Amino acid sequence: MSVAFGGASRPVDACACAVFAPAQHWGCRFARKHLHVATIAFVVTLGIVLRVWGVLVDRSLWSDESALIRNILTRSFAGLLLPLEDDQSAPLAWLWAQKVLSGLIPDFELALRFLPLASGVVALIVFAWCCVRFLRRTDALFAITALALLPTYLLYAGEVKQYMTDLLFSAVLMLFAFQALEGKQWRWHHALALAFTGVIATLFSNPAAFVLGGVGCALFLHSLNERRHRDAIVIAGIALLWLAVFAALYVLVYGRQPDAIAAMRGYWQHLFAPVPPLNVKDVFWYYKALLAPAESALYYGRIYQPGQVAGSALACLVFLLGACSLARRQPLQAVALLLPLVLALSASALKAYPFGSRFLMFAAPQILVCIAVGVGQLFRMPDLPRPVTAAVPILLLALPLGVTAMEYARADGKPFETADSHSAMQALAANYRPGDAIYVYSECLPDFRLQRERYGLADAKVLAGHHAPDALAYFYYDIERMRQHRRVWLLYCTHMKRDNNQVYLNSMELLLKSYGTQKHVSGDLKRNWSVTLYEFDAEKTSPNPVMFAKPDYSYAPSHPILNLRNDEN
Repeated sequence: MSVAFGGASRPVDACACAVFAPAQHWGCRFARKHLHVATIAFVVTLGIVLRVWGVLVDRSLWSDESALIRNILTRSFAGLLLPLEDDQSAPLAWLWAQKVLSGLIPDFELALRFLPLASGVVALIVFAWCCVRFLRRTDALFAITALALLPTYLLYAGEVKQYMTDLLFSAVLMLFAFQALEGKQWRWHHALALAFTGVIATLFSNPAAFVLGGVGCALFLHSLNERRHRDAIVIAGIALLWLAVFAALYVLVYGRQPDAIAAMRGYWQHLFAPVPPLNVKDVFWYYKALLAPAESALYYGRIYQPGQVAGSALACLVFLLGACSLARRQPLQAVALLLPLVLALSASALKAYPFGSRFLMFAAPQILVCIAVGVGQLFRMPDLPRPVTAAVPILLLALPLGVTAMEYARADGKPFETADSHSAMQALAANYRPGDAIYVYSECLPDFRLQRERYGLADAKVLAGHHAPDALAYFYYDIERMRQHRRVWLLYCTHMKRDNNQVYLNSMELLLKSYGTQKHVSGDLKRNWSVTLYEFDAEKTSPNPVMFAKPDYSYAPSHPILNLRNDEN
């Protein structure tokens, strides 16, 4: 047998012709199907292995993690009902579950990373099952590869934050919606399962309310379309139950935290929709909001990826193509997938929920399905050359997959670790003497507050650093505070690659050397940490007392975790 190729005929294997005559070559179809299943199984297994690896290597905690963990460890179950310190927030049931786990496993870091890890693994399995069940093969492979291997999801599967739990309930509810929209008959156990899942999701995940809105609306419209009015009434009753649970949580817990709400609105004000848009800047906000879903699903993860701006624009176009295709062919599925984003944007306009960044991770399953359908639509456009359509998924995934490969190939074996605070604390504890003072660089404060007792530094004299980018005059005042002690350790550790932190560190060390003697240095600035001992002569006075005096304005850092406590002066 031969086929035309490039204007000439050449012999080919019979299986190669299965594309042209699939009904006649069931053997090749069988082989392709099992190859597809094997590929997906491999991708899912690799994703699970990478997630477990990221937790077992014991990477250092991120600042927000440390601040949140400190709330969990130091408070009772009743105390977690109150506003959390350091502008932290998390769903109530999630906090209680973490509190239980911290009492079951001795290593609190491992204990508190178990729930995000388990949520990430189960979410991947549920999402893969949903894609295999309801998407075409190429579409499913793209979506599963993205959720399994992109750095965003690998990072947060090992981080003590609630985002993986948000994603898990979103994937479960999406699977439930797709199955219900496909079925013809509702049973009482379907209603119970839907009601129970929605209540648990509301307790464990705040943005689950948006997903439940999309799922409930889609199922209600489906029941009306099928003229099953009894089912529609049941679904409406279930939706009222969800609303009652959410309202109770808001009235009893979240609504009693006005300071936390005000802090959230202040810090994330750039992620709230301007209503109405009054100038070019406001209009540009909506352009960025249009890019935000696809960008958050493929490129977000606290790791800058060169070229992600262009990649986000391409991903947005493919996302819109997939959304339009779904709206045309399967409008109810489109409602379940897209209405959560519309509701989140509406909440943003009400200053109730930031729209963008990691706050859209809850909708990653829905967004990835739309992008995958868009990729599949490109493959099925006869007028587009095959190399062009094949290049699109490669362009979308190559950049983030490259980041994943580089992170897991790191020499220190700790993917996504931005600062090695464990090594910094170990070096400090090994050389510290009773009576020494410890100056803690501002961005290391959450880590130090959490870890000081573990490393035997609970009784040490602590000088908390002021955040230089927020108040440069306090930077010089910190030098004078250190000079009041004979032996001072400078503990530097930062997770932020912006704000010129190492520039401030170098400037501080230059000034300290002019007033004292550097006795001990250890660290690795490539891993963003150092520990340095200085000894000062009490009789050596400052050449410019005015510059090193305490500023006459109050210190107001950009984030509450940088605030100084009464015992850190």
